[in-house]
Amino acid sequence: TVSVLYCCGGRGGTHQMLYNALTVCIIAVVCPGDFVPPQVKITKRTEAVPKVPRGDAVPVSVDVGSKMVNELTEQRLIGVTVSMDTSDCGAVNINFTNPDFKFLMSQLAGGTMRYSGIGTSYTVLGTDPTSCSPLNMSHTQPIPGQYYCPNNRSTPTCLELSQWYEMNQFAGNVGMSVILGLNGCWMRTAPNATIDWDPIKILLQNSAGPGMATYAYEFGDQVTGQVDPKQYAADVSALHGLIQTAYSNAQQPLPGVVAPDQTPEGLPAGYLNAFMGNVSGQALMGLSTHLYYDACDVAEGGGQVYNLSCVENLDYARIPPLVEAGGRRNVSVYASEVRLREDASRGSPLDMYGTMFWYAGVMGRLSA
Repeated sequence: TVSVLYCCGGRGGTHQMLYNALTVCIIAVVCPGDFVPPQVKITKRTEAVPKVPRGDAVPVSVDVGSKMVNELTEQRLIGVTVSMDTSDCGAVNINFTNPDFKFLMSQLAGGTMRYSGIGTSYTVLGTDPTSCSPLNMSHTQPIPGQYYCPNNRSTPTCLELSQWYEMNQFAGNVGMSVILGLNGCWMRTAPNATIDWDPIKILLQNSAGPGMATYAYEFGDQVTGQVDPKQYAADVSALHGLIQTAYSNAQQPLPGVVAPDQTPEGLPAGYLNAFMGNVSGQALMGLSTHLYYDACDVAEGGGQVYNLSCVENLDYARIPPLVEAGGRRNVSVYASEVRLREDASRGSPLDMYGTMFWYAGVMGRLSA
């Protein structure tokens, strides 16, 4: 099965986000099973690529008949990702009353709004009046000479409970569900130490009531290099237990847990096996990964819009180990972020055109 979630890489505010979203805001999910690439020899191009003269656009119609359908994507896993940060198009600054935004999201009814990204590790949950005090917010920043969990440095973000309610209410009104990225680093003091769970406990207790549309919680974002795999597995198991407790009397379905939201390169075999081998029971709903193709970046004006051989070679090398690891625990692989170009925020026609090729290609490769 192939599905998805990606959007809002731009820095130009809501309109830039809408522009990017209208291109292709999707991602890939691979259900457990054998990943067998088609028996096609891929030869890398060595000669210079001739420049193609620009001309008028030619309308193209593609008809996919029902007999050609191999598998249907779960509708809930199609949607958009909104970055958890304080930028103009960040999660805490979205104008949910914008009619254009409401219309766009309603076209993805049945899908998911994912609030996550690298800023998750710098997000403080505003669960009480003092949660987002300057002192608390400073705990997201490094202290020289001490262990630091986030893999980068970013401006702290405060997610108030009122904003969290608004995210869910908006999603419910347009027929979508929500995935929320949780800070997997909050007050973690060492690779084998757990986090301070109190803010998450309060958030979960306030998320199990009417009007909430939460489908899943992501735990951490690209922090596997700073967290021991067995500890990460224990934390995922603990989060699953907290969700079960908080939602024990709720009317809505029990949200799942997806993790560790890391690139395949950041999940070497030893780490991946230790993580998956120590997650308890059915605690993990999705093995989440980020598929970036910076090595296959195609420059503007180079006469080439998509480096097919490079992208295919990366997919065949990176995806099978994840599918196999997930399959051993009956866990789907969830590509929560996809970036075809190194600077995905430009929103140029080349980005959009190339991205459409990626989605067409990956669906074929993963269904082989």
